[in-house]
Amino acid sequence: MKKSLLKELLTLSLAGLVLGLSGCGPTGPRDYKQYLQEVNQIQWSPDGKFLVLDYMYGKKINNNIYGDHLLYTFDFSLNKIKLISESQYYCGLFSDKQYVLSTKNVKDSELFFYLFNTTGSNEKIDTPNPSCPMYLNEQFFILFKDINKQNKLIRLNRSNQEKIAIEPDESVQKFIQDENIPEYKIEQIFERNGVLRLILSGSVGYTPEKPHPPKTYATALLQDNKITQIEKLISLEKPFGIRMVFWGISPDNKLIFGKETGSPPLEYFEYDYVKHQRNPRPDLDKINAYLTDGRILDPDAFSPDFSQFVTVQGIAEDAERNTIHELALYDVATGKRKTLFNIYNTLPKGDYKTVVR
Repeated sequence: MKKSLLKELLTLSLAGLVLGLSGCGPTGPRDYKQYLQEVNQIQWSPDGKFLVLDYMYGKKINNNIYGDHLLYTFDFSLNKIKLISESQYYCGLFSDKQYVLSTKNVKDSELFFYLFNTTGSNEKIDTPNPSCPMYLNEQFFILFKDINKQNKLIRLNRSNQEKIAIEPDESVQKFIQDENIPEYKIEQIFERNGVLRLILSGSVGYTPEKPHPPKTYATALLQDNKITQIEKLISLEKPFGIRMVFWGISPDNKLIFGKETGSPPLEYFEYDYVKHQRNPRPDLDKINAYLTDGRILDPDAFSPDFSQFVTVQGIAEDAERNTIHELALYDVATGKRKTLFNIYNTLPKGDYKTVVR
């Protein structure tokens, strides 16, 4: 029995050695080609017909990889993506019917604004000391500037370059004083049916002992070159690690926004401008349950009626361990998913950098 058992053990050991040798290969780290493919921002056009995407890819300069920007549109009716602008320095996406806004670097290193439409043509906009607008339409820009530590909204008329300061009215000044947020900033400006509303945020004074002071978010009306009718959205006693996302105003005049505490999922809210109150949105909270693999859906943009959203989703890895992303469209009510296009295969990868993994 002992001899037979020893023989069996020797046989198993030799078999294991053979299997181990047959599976031998490089087990240490090796070089991989890492590509930069990132969709920085997506905006859904107000008419719901197309998306505008700010895409960043790798460009090698002096043996370093930098992000270079391309602006694309995705037309839902044609199911087609189209390049509309190449821009070394990117300003932002602002929709004015069919237009988006970008900047280009010219030979003398000055920055100029260009308006690009979906056909690929562009219009140069000369503005003094250009800065990135928060809103534009056919008549004017709205810019936010910090002038001598004073926050200023400025309306710049496009026809004659006239500058008009947009001042907070007495009620807004009192709100800022009561909330102790003198160094507030304007987060976003939204338009719905010709009405402009802004999102304002401010923190109680910073001190070394309290590096993350309480933070207040509010919404106000822009009317007759005044900031007026301010209403508090939410106060965060401990804002560190909390992300607030504002998507826009729904057709029934409600501001849709979300709060992410530390990590997903998002908690969805609406602010009802008619009833002047914040309400939960359980219909949107359902989005958090649409994936069953442990991931959480994080919308990049909602349709104007908030019935659909788009999101960039990783679906696999290539041989170099780069994530393969798709742009996916979801139905809010049902969770039905549709792939719009594969980012990895459709958009340029650019130059790569070598990483050891």
